[in-house]
Amino acid sequence: MEFVNIILLISASQGFLFGFAILLSPYFKSETNKYLGYSILILAFLMFNVYLDTLEIYQQYPKLLILYDIE
Repeated sequence: MEFVNIILLISASQGFLFGFAILLSPYFKSETNKYLGYSILILAFLMFNVYLDTLEIYQQYPKLLILYDIE
């Protein structure tokens, strides 16, 4: 793996963990923190899409392009 791919994968996984931690933690139950958790999850998913695009997964499996057009 290239260095950039490793950074993309680490940042996406960290975003998923942090987003779910905010959403599921009893200490962060305000409405604002729900929006923050959802936005972090969306950004992590977009970062994961960039990672899959660098691996050219969407060219091998064209049916996964439905995940690429989340914006």
